[in-house]
Amino acid sequence: MTATNDFSFQVEFAVLMKCDACRIKIIEELKNLPSVHIDEINVANQRLVLRLNESSPSAFEIQNLLENKLQLNTIIRGTGNFIAAVGELRGSDHYPGVFGVARFIQNEQKQCLFDAVIDGFTDSSSYNVGIHEYGDLSDSDLKSIGSEIFNIATNIQSIDGKLSVKKKIDNLDISAKIGQSLAVRKNDNGDIIAASVIARASKILNNTKKVCACSGKTLWEERETIDQKLF
Repeated sequence: MTATNDFSFQVEFAVLMKCDACRIKIIEELKNLPSVHIDEINVANQRLVLRLNESSPSAFEIQNLLENKLQLNTIIRGTGNFIAAVGELRGSDHYPGVFGVARFIQNEQKQCLFDAVIDGFTDSSSYNVGIHEYGDLSDSDLKSIGSEIFNIATNIQSIDGKLSVKKKIDNLDISAKIGQSLAVRKNDNGDIIAASVIARASKILNNTKKVCACSGKTLWEERETIDQKLF
């Protein structure tokens, strides 16, 4: 289905497609999703590029659909064509089981789509999500990140141990926040549950590597190693 929202953006996935049958079942599955348009699907390059908007399922939800329903290994490789940033959140020493990923996709009008999925919560409390002064994660309680300087979401409820936030933010220049931190705080007592340094992320077609230069592993072998560390 073609996206109609003004704030549209592309997301590039690496999908372990082995034959044309994989391509066909991806097309059949995605055509049922609202506001999802396929810009490119290439079996030889194992590339899927989608155009999404605010009304679309999140990139994380699409990744989970391809992996869990279609049984196709999938990695988000790049987002947007202007500025993109990412944060890999980890819990403080008091909340070691919390982890997640957040993405910022910004257009030329400084509109930014924030999309995060954070897992490992042990209760159904409400939380605040925001950008903090510093990217210093050295304290065990993460207080070294300083004060919140930009609030993204307030009173967000965790459901089944998971916190999901998807929100359009106006007038946020995410390039000025690179190196600062993203944090999740408990609403009732202000405890910092998890945080990450905000880092610049790959844009569409800006990350074409298939073998990691550090480990020599393929894209899919590297993904398996990361999953083993998390779970």
